[in-house]
Amino acid sequence: MNINKLSEIKVSKQLFRYIVTGGAAFVAEYALYQLLYRILGVDYAVAAVIVYTLLFIITFVVTRKWTFESTGSAAAQLVMHFLLFAFNVWVGNYLLMRGLVGVGISKDIAPFLKTAMITCWNFLIYKFIIYKN
Repeated sequence: MNINKLSEIKVSKQLFRYIVTGGAAFVAEYALYQLLYRILGVDYAVAAVIVYTLLFIITFVVTRKWTFESTGSAAAQLVMHFLLFAFNVWVGNYLLMRGLVGVGISKDIAPFLKTAMITCWNFLIYKFIIYKN
């Protein structure tokens, strides 16, 4: 097997694990979002930020250990993961949610679109910057 084939297999495995991890995180994120927004009456954009914050540490550990099987410095990766997290909280969760709802997308549908966008840019940043071995 040549190096290109091995690289493709590794990317496929990481992408599959990233989708599984992200899917599980999204189910938890959406359920908690609905709890805060629908049941507790928290503002929809604030609810998105709160939920994303709660899932931060869990996603860091799972993404580092299982998805990318990283052996790099956990401290450095935690800092980079946090910086991406902070960007995602402000741009991805707050501004994007406001923007999507502002153009007429339902407050119940906007989290799906927001998460799809964040998922795409996160995978690339995780793979090529944060968890690059």
